[in-house]
Order: sequence, then C-alpha cells, then structure tokens
Amino acid sequence: MAEEIKELHESLNKVFAEFKEVNDRSEKKDALQKEHLAKLNTRFDEIEVAQKRVSMPIASPANDMQKKAFGKFLRKGVENLSPDEVKVLTVGDDTQAGYLASPPDFQNRIIEVLTEISPVRSVASVMQTSKSSVQIPSMTTPLAGSWTAEVGSQTEESALRVGMEEIPVHEQTIFKDVSNMLLEDSAFNLESVLAGWYARAFEYMEGTAFIAGNAVGKPEGITKNADLVTGALHMGSTSAVSADKLWDALLGLKAAYARNARWLMNRTVVSAIRQLKDGTTGVYLWQPSMVAGIPATLCGIPVVDCPDMPNIASASLSIAVGDFNAGYLIVDRVGISVLRDPYTQAAKSTVRILARRRVGGQVVLPEAIRLIVMSS
Repeated sequence: MAEEIKELHESLNKVFAEFKEVNDRSEKKDALQKEHLAKLNTRFDEIEVAQKRVSMPIASPANDMQKKAFGKFLRKGVENLSPDEVKVLTVGDDTQAGYLASPPDFQNRIIEVLTEISPVRSVASVMQTSKSSVQIPSMTTPLAGSWTAEVGSQTEESALRVGMEEIPVHEQTIFKDVSNMLLEDSAFNLESVLAGWYARAFEYMEGTAFIAGNAVGKPEGITKNADLVTGALHMGSTSAVSADKLWDALLGLKAAYARNARWLMNRTVVSAIRQLKDGTTGVYLWQPSMVAGIPATLCGIPVVDCPDMPNIASASLSIAVGDFNAGYLIVDRVGISVLRDPYTQAAKSTVRILARRRVGGQVVLPEAIRLIVMSS
C-alpha cells in the first residue's frame, strides 16, 4: 500500500505541474488548451478517488455467535434459528415489528463506509441516541461580562437566554432482493455484500438530505436553512467564480470557525476553481493533496468533494464554507435492524431483505457556516 500511495503522490505532482503549464500559457485559451485542461481535471479526480480508496478503514470482527446467527437468519429465515440464536439478534424495542438487530460488525461496516463516502458526515458533529429526537440547548443571546475592581460590585450586563434546539430522527428503509440460488451459495459472503449495498443506499439518501432536505420527514439540508440562505454571499456572476468572493466568504467567518473550516462543493465547481490564482502572488488558490486521506486545499482550507452540492447555475447555492463540526449536527438512532421477507417476491424465487435505520440532522449554529450564491 505504501508503494501505491507513493505512486499516486508522484502522479498528482506530475498532473498538477502539467496543469499549471497549460493554464499559464495564455489568458485566452483556444479549444485545444481547454480540452487539455478538461482531461487534466478528470485525471485529478481519478487520483483523488484512488487516494481515498487506499486509505479506507477495515471493519473489526463481531461476536462469533451473533455473526453466525445473523448469517443463518439471512439465508434461512428466523424460523430456522434456535432460541439462543433468536435471543442474540432480538432487540428490546417492540416497534421493530419483525426486524432483528444486525451484529456490530455489520453495523460498523455500514457506518464506516458512510463516514468514508458521506461528505457532510465526515465533517459534521455526529451523536447517537436511543430516543426519537434530541434536544440541545442553544444560546439566543451572546454572553457578556464586565471587569470588576477588587472591592467593586459586579454588574449584570445582559441576561443569558437559552433556547432549545430539537433534532428529530427520521426513518430510512431500503431493501435488496436476493435470489434463492445466491442465498444457498455458502461461498458467497452475503453479509459483506449486503453491508456494501446498504451503505451506498443510505449514503445516497442521507447525502442528498444533509444538503437539500426540507426537514419534512427527513433531515434539514444546509442549502435549505433559512438563516444561511438569507445570509448567503452573492458571487456577482451567474457562471464565473471570483477569487475575491471566495476570500470574502472565508474571511467573513469568525476566527474560531475559520480555524476548523472546510469548503463543500462538487467536482464541477472544483474544476472551475482550479484555474484561479492569487491576484498579487500568482499562486494557484487550489492546491492538490500530497497525503492520502487528506483533501486538497482552497485558500489554505481543505476542500470536501460533495456531489450533492449544486452545479454552477443562475441563483444556485454551489459553495459552502465553514466549521461544519460546530454548525451541523447529525443524530443517529442506535442500531440497524433487518427484516427478511420471503413472500413478496416468492414468485420470482427471490427473498426481499429490508434494512431500517433512523437518522436526523440540521443546522444548529448558522454563524459557523457561510453559503455562496451565484447571481440570478
């Protein structure tokens, strides 16, 4: 793996050097130069994906009995489990309605993949709960104080007012139809494959919601929060990204948030930004990562590839920057439960396996995040 990482770094250096050479030739680029730059942008994306792949974590093993019981349940159904096997998979929540708890390694594999490939989850705060919602205190007025002399009296400058922010958890249910022939193949690692399928499906659903969810039966998206939309910085163009506006958005954050800031944007937007330079030094604002698992930077701040962020278009909220760990909270309801349905698709000789989890998310500190909106 070390050799592969080294080769990726060398490739990234070569591509970036070639990119700068082509981009610096002329301010007005002909069709051939534009095509060359587009190919180099594609190569950048391929290398960054490869860097993420080589740094992906490995899941830890679970309790053997629970793991074996879960595998048997998936292949043969609950009616073929012994009482002890049913016991290790049974959850203490009567709302599960036939669902059984999946073992820790199955859940961990899904969560690890979600963390790896879900952009917002990788930078936001994440907490777990066993309840249907979480309430967290939020200050509705800033703290204030005063200096007091040794024998002076203290004065109350302002009363601290605290509100409550409630984050409900919403249900996600997905299913996969698996053929009986595949279930009977003992050499096929069904649990691992299902974990991968479910992780990708959950990630797609939550990734879209964390960016554009309307908070009705799903999490609140960053681009749908009223405070963030109202306070969005206008780019001043419907199609061109301005280096000055990027700096304005970043420097508009309070210092405490700027220290832990991240950019959120999709690859199409990144491709447009790669050509921007500092007007004084001529240094490119975007710089590639030389370390696997560490993202590229823009204005010295890491860039998180977020495919659910909008493309550049009229009035689009295509770029976000801020301390998402402080500004956005994700709440996971503990546990992922699984239901085996052998009847719905019986005529097709397949078994439907459903997975169910609950997750919530919303902006909890709008001042920590800044959106940039393209002009309309």
